[in-house]
Amino acid sequence: MKHIIATLIGALSIATAFSQIENPGFETVSDGHPQNWNIKKVDGYTIKVTSAEKHNGNHSLYISNTTNNDVKTFQSFSQKIAVSIDTIDKISLNVFVKLKDVKNNVALWCQLWDSAGKQIGFYNSNQNAVLNGTNDWQALKLKMTVSSQVKTLFFGAYLMGSGAVWFDDFTTEKNTLSNTPPSAEAALYSKKFTEIVEQNSLFTDSLNWSGIKPSMQKLLAGAVTIEDTRDATNYLLSELRAAGDNHSFFTNKKVANDYKKGNFVADVPKSALIDDRIGYIYVPTFGTVNNKVGQNFSDTIRTLIKTIDNHHKIEGWIIDLRKNGGGNMWPMLSGLKTFVGKGTPGYFIKGKYKTAWRIGGPSMRLKNKIHKIAVLLGPSTASSGEMTAVAFIGKPNVKTFGQPSAGYTTANSIFYLPDGAMIALATTTVADRTEKVYYGKLIPDILVEPNAGKDADIEAASNWILAK
Repeated sequence: MKHIIATLIGALSIATAFSQIENPGFETVSDGHPQNWNIKKVDGYTIKVTSAEKHNGNHSLYISNTTNNDVKTFQSFSQKIAVSIDTIDKISLNVFVKLKDVKNNVALWCQLWDSAGKQIGFYNSNQNAVLNGTNDWQALKLKMTVSSQVKTLFFGAYLMGSGAVWFDDFTTEKNTLSNTPPSAEAALYSKKFTEIVEQNSLFTDSLNWSGIKPSMQKLLAGAVTIEDTRDATNYLLSELRAAGDNHSFFTNKKVANDYKKGNFVADVPKSALIDDRIGYIYVPTFGTVNNKVGQNFSDTIRTLIKTIDNHHKIEGWIIDLRKNGGGNMWPMLSGLKTFVGKGTPGYFIKGKYKTAWRIGGPSMRLKNKIHKIAVLLGPSTASSGEMTAVAFIGKPNVKTFGQPSAGYTTANSIFYLPDGAMIALATTTVADRTEKVYYGKLIPDILVEPNAGKDADIEAASNWILAK
C-alpha cells in the first residue's frame, strides 16, 4: 500500500516524533508537479511527476538532464517538517531511487533548524558514498543525529549534472541507540576530537559541556571503528553551529590529504585593463596549504600586476574578490602585498590577545604611483576572501564596492586527527589595521545594486577611481 503519510515514530515513551511528510510518494499532482513539494526549475533540467516508472503506487518524481554536463548545476526539490526530540537521537530520512546514466551524483540532503529557523546542522548522503551510474530501484538513506534544539527538518534531494533519476516513497524513521560500550579506538578518537574543540574553539565558553559530553557518550555507544564515531563528532559540530559558529568544518583523510597536495579550485587569477587607465586583478578561491603551489599562485598575481603596470599609465586598481570563497589567505595576500602596503594589515583576536598578520613574499616597486584601490565584494566573498578584503580596509586610498560578503569572518585553524582527517576550527575573530573587529558580513563602503545588463560594481569603482 502506498505511503500516504510518513511514519510517525513511536509513542510518548520514546519522545521522538515527526510531523508527516506531505505527499511522500508523489501521488497528488497539480499541473504535472507534486503538491506540497518546493521546486524551482533549473535551466537544462526536466522535473515532473511520471507514471512510467514507480517503486510503489502510481507515480514517482522524475528528474533528467540530457543537455547539460555542468557539475556546478543541480535540480533539487524540498519540503520541511516539524520534529520533536526529548534529548538526543539518531534518525534517518529514506527514499527509493532509480538511476539511468547519472554522470555526477544523486543525493539526499537535510538542514537542521532550531526554533528561530536558524540552520544548526547539515547532512548530505554524498558524505558517505557517491551515488551515480545506472541502478534499479534501491533505498537511499540519510542518517542524522538530532538534539532537542532541532525543531524543523528542511530536506530534499537532487540530481547534479547529466542523467536521469526517479524518486519514490519518502519516509522517516528513528534508529535504535546501542547499549554496548564503544571500542577503545573509538573512545580515544572521540576524546581527541572533543579535546581539540573544547581547548581551542572560539565558542567553547558558549557550549554546555556538562550536557554535550553525556550526549556524545550516548551517541558513541556501540561504536567499533573510527567511522562509527561520526554521529558523536557531527553532533558536537552541530552544537558549535547552534552556538554561532558558522565556519568550522570536518573533512575526511582523503580530502585533508588532497588539501595538502594541490589547489582543489580550477579557477586562476586574471587581469584586465579598464578604460585604458585602470588595472583590474581578479583573485579567486585558493584551496591548498601546499607551499610550492601557493608560491606559484602568488607569483601569478605579481606577474599580472607588473605586466599591466609596465605597459600602461595606470590611475588606479580594482581588486575583484567577488568569487573568492576562501581557502588559504596567505598566497592571496602575498600576491597583493604591493597594494596592501606597509604596516600591520590585520590581526587575529582571541580574548585579550591579538596576533599581528605578517605577509611573506616580495613587495614590488611599480612604475605608476598607486593612487586609489577599489576592492569588490559580494555574497560569494567568504572566509579567506573576506580576510583578504580586511587587509585593505582602513587604508586611506581604499574603498570597498558591491554587496555584503558571506559573513565567515572568523579565522579557522587546522587540526589533524589520528586517522589523518582534519578539523578546520574557528579559533579567533579578526580585526583590520585600525584594530576594528569584524563579526559576520563585511558591508561595502559603497553598496551597489546588481544590474543584469552590466557590471555595476566595476562601473561604480571605475567612476570613483577616475573622479578628480
